[in-house]
Amino acid sequence: MPIRKNRSSRPSSSSLRAPSSPEEKPWIPPEAYAICAGRVLDCSLRTNPATGTKFWWAKVKHYGGEMDVAADPEDVEGHITDAGIVKGSFWLSGRPL
Repeated sequence: MPIRKNRSSRPSSSSLRAPSSPEEKPWIPPEAYAICAGRVLDCSLRTNPATGTKFWWAKVKHYGGEMDVAADPEDVEGHITDAGIVKGSFWLSGRPL
């Protein structure tokens, strides 16, 4: 499922203000989640050096580009393999380039 950018879904500056009356609902910021699927370009089971906790890392190519995926092994159904497919609901984090 491709994730498409929809500029019209951005909040306007007027939607970022506090409600002016009890009947007016406050603006709720969007959550940073995306549902997508993509092909695994590279993957490995890694260990966080600070905590010693294992996690899956994968470089995934999807419709919009590439992303790094980090997942708790207990949350992964099956195994992540090179050239395999991953799909799911992902929490997004990053910085503009």
